[in-house]
Amino acid sequence: MTTRQRTKPAAARSGRKYRPWLATTLSRRPLVGAARQQPWRPPIEVAMYDLHLEGEPSRASIRRALAEAFGLDEEGIILVAEVCELPVPSASTVACVVRGRGGQFRVSLEIYPGGPTELAEPEFARRVCRQLGCRCLISDDSINPYRWLLVTGTAEPQPVHVSARSLDCDLAFVLDPYDGAERPPV
Repeated sequence: MTTRQRTKPAAARSGRKYRPWLATTLSRRPLVGAARQQPWRPPIEVAMYDLHLEGEPSRASIRRALAEAFGLDEEGIILVAEVCELPVPSASTVACVVRGRGGQFRVSLEIYPGGPTELAEPEFARRVCRQLGCRCLISDDSINPYRWLLVTGTAEPQPVHVSARSLDCDLAFVLDPYDGAERPPV
């Protein structure tokens, strides 16, 4: 025997059959919500906004619109071209990846707030559209990659479809001209 003596668990000392796998399984903490069988709900805070803007607003106007939407100074808005250039987040800054693309919605924004925010994505997009005077597309969180929400600065978001051919071939967002209408025979 080694200098460190191993002690048997109480179940083994009492003569009952010892099952080590059962002891470790029972000692683990249950998953959150598993005991009550509640469905998973996403957290309230938003960690990222993803907008696709119509037209080509300038970087200065994007910076002003984001500062107004978040209630920050323009110095607190950091615009970068690639995700790898993102700074370390802080509560006083908002980082934004600005990318150009083809199609009707030519500017894509990935916006990372420095701290938690409870502002819903449609309301945030409405604020940005109002400042920029344009429309934008946001995800409708469905499994359909061609269905989006069209946001303007004044109206409620409307579900729209983008052209599958433009999105698949060119990675371009172009509104489908037959959205909700009868399609012509092929």
